[in-house]
Amino acid sequence: MEPWPLPPAKFFPYPCSMQPGVGDNLPAMPRITDEDLVASAPAVRALTVARLESIWRPVQEAIELGQDPAMPPPDPRLLEIGIRVIDRLSQLYGIAKPRPMAPEEEPDLGLDPAIDRRALVLGRLEEIEARIMKTANSD
Repeated sequence: MEPWPLPPAKFFPYPCSMQPGVGDNLPAMPRITDEDLVASAPAVRALTVARLESIWRPVQEAIELGQDPAMPPPDPRLLEIGIRVIDRLSQLYGIAKPRPMAPEEEPDLGLDPAIDRRALVLGRLEEIEARIMKTANSD
């Protein structure tokens, strides 16, 4: 497939990218590597939080003014912005992520570990059921 034919140079009085040879000696753009992204992540995160908090400030003022009965309620669009800011901040801080928890030790109930607890519970439930049935039959 042949490339598109270039228009004559007279149509381009100034250098442009469509003229042959223009842009050949431009310096190469620096590349952003994964290491650069990892290194700059805390700064970008801090900048993002600062900007979200600056968006939140007027929303908070509007909400506080809306609490006064003499003032009109806040604009619902502003409230929506506030909800989104809070959502983004919670994502940044990882509030919604489940946290791994250390396994809790079983509470000491003073029972011998050799005794089957299920059997004890089952026996107790049978006693309660018998008392209920006895009470129901006596009525």
